[in-house]
Amino acid sequence: MTSSIKAPQGRRAFARISRGDITKLCELQEISVQVTTIDTTLSGSLVDVGEGGLAVELPVPLDLGLPVKIVFTMGERRISCKGLVKQIRQADYLFVVGIQFTVISKRDAAYIDGIAHIQVLLRQLDTNEGIPQIKGSTASTLCGELHLISTTFLAEPYQSFLGRRWWEVCK
Repeated sequence: MTSSIKAPQGRRAFARISRGDITKLCELQEISVQVTTIDTTLSGSLVDVGEGGLAVELPVPLDLGLPVKIVFTMGERRISCKGLVKQIRQADYLFVVGIQFTVISKRDAAYIDGIAHIQVLLRQLDTNEGIPQIKGSTASTLCGELHLISTTFLAEPYQSFLGRRWWEVCK
């Protein structure tokens, strides 16, 4: 499921799901992220994540281009991967660090992409938007994709949550 969701021109190459959307889907307050450099391990909080990378709030900035190891749990999956620091901005007393994944398993990338797809589809359904970002979509293919994503990527109770939404829209 390598990102059939295309970002608008001038935007990220991969769809991302925000902290608020993830915490609603996974019923968590926050998602902790461990970022390890050659010198230290830092704990932070996930800002957003997509198949290509993530943003994390950290107490200190990191150097651009710095290779890092990242570990976080999303839903029922523990994800461990490697990345490069690509962006840094200060937000109040914390630093938001954008990290591009350089080494991530296909299975973990597909899981993250599936969660991002779920959120995009749910948002489009909630706002009655068209589905222009997903090629060849009709209501029936959208319902089929929602069902496939829920059964493939989510464990209980998330399958039940999405299953209820799927039946509300597709009945």
